[in-house]
Order: sequence, then C-alpha cells, then structure tokens
Amino acid sequence: MRSIVVNLLGVPLNDRPTYFAELLPHILQEKARTGRPHWLVIDETHHLLPHGPSSVALAPLLPERGILFIIVHPGDVEPMTMANVGTLLLIGGQPADTLEGFCKATGESEPVRPAVQGNKLPSGDAMIWRRGSREAIVIHMKQPRTVRKRHSRKFAEGNLGSEGSFYFRGPNGKLNLKASNLQFFLQLADGVDDETWDYHRKNGDFSKWVRAHIKDEHLADELVKIEVDHKAT
Repeated sequence: MRSIVVNLLGVPLNDRPTYFAELLPHILQEKARTGRPHWLVIDETHHLLPHGPSSVALAPLLPERGILFIIVHPGDVEPMTMANVGTLLLIGGQPADTLEGFCKATGESEPVRPAVQGNKLPSGDAMIWRRGSREAIVIHMKQPRTVRKRHSRKFAEGNLGSEGSFYFRGPNGKLNLKASNLQFFLQLADGVDDETWDYHRKNGDFSKWVRAHIKDEHLADELVKIEVDHKAT
C-alpha cells in the first residue's frame, strides 16, 4: 500500500544519469521478483535519460508497460528511451510545440492537432494523443477536491544547475553572469547595466526562462506583458 520516492535533488545534475543507470537494474529485479512497482514514474526525465551512450544502453531495459515520463521538452531526452511510449498527455502552455518536439525526436508522423486558442490549454484541459492514431484530441478533466501547490521553493532558492540557470550575456555576449535560481536572478538583475537588461527583455528571455525552469506560468505571463511593452524602460 506504499509508494517509494527516490529524491535526487542532493545528487549533482551531471551525476544523475549514472546514478539512475545503477538504480534501474535493482528496480527491475524487484519487479521481476514481486511484480512491483506496477508503475515507474520518472520525473524530470531529461536529467536521468539525456542524449548519450548511457541512456542508449538503458533503453532496452526500460519496461514496455507501466512507465511514466514527466518532461517539458521531449527533444532533451534520448529518443530510444521513448520507443515504447504509447500515449502522450499534454497540459499547460504550448501543447502543440511539445507534441511536435516528441514527433521530431522519435521520427513519428505528426497527428492532426485540435485548434487551441493562444496555443495554451485552459486550466483543467489536456491534449491527449494515442501514438499511431491520426489525430490528437482535447479532454476536459474533473477538478480535484484538493489543491496541490508546486514545490516552488526549489526553483526560487535551489540550484537549477548549468542547464536551468539564467545567463545575463548582453547584446554582444561580453557577460556571463549566471543566476542559478530566482533569488540570484533578482540580485544580478539589480546590478546589470540597462543595455544588458533591455537586450534580454526585448528577446523575451525572462519569460521563457521563468516558464521553462521556474515553472511559474503566472509570473511568466506577467513578464511577457513587460517584454512586449515598447514603453517599458
């Protein structure tokens, strides 16, 4: 009646693929012996199965059924590990882009997509595609009876690593100021020159980073308003 969670936040990003490669055989041995776990859920899949020989070697070991990948950008994951993915469930912003990224990564033909206003699904909706079918559909989910809050503190105060950090580089790439979380971002933002700040604002870099790595859709939407405001200084 219990679920086991292995939390790898204490493992450096570069070491996580190796750690997972050592852990997976033990999980599979237990599954062969007991039939459990029924489901193996891999959150932030790109941290554990990125492109590379380690992930390629693990791909044949992954169960054909009972595995759930949770990821924002499918193109960041080793394509061979997604060979047995049968169903995609897409939520939040840019579901069409996520679907396109999956198809490009796996060499799959893209299905017909339903029209989504503003390329963003309303809260409570999801786009679902069963691999091999001709079209994806939008479904409306029942609202949960409890409210769950994301682990926002991790993104605000934790170390997002080199891939998830924001870099103030400026228009000519002269700078390389790394903000490894939202707090560092605010500290660095106070000190960068106006030219650097405005360069990233006009490129929409702030909202893209917050949406992709801080995981705060509301804050990202507010930043977009600033980025597209030509009167902003």
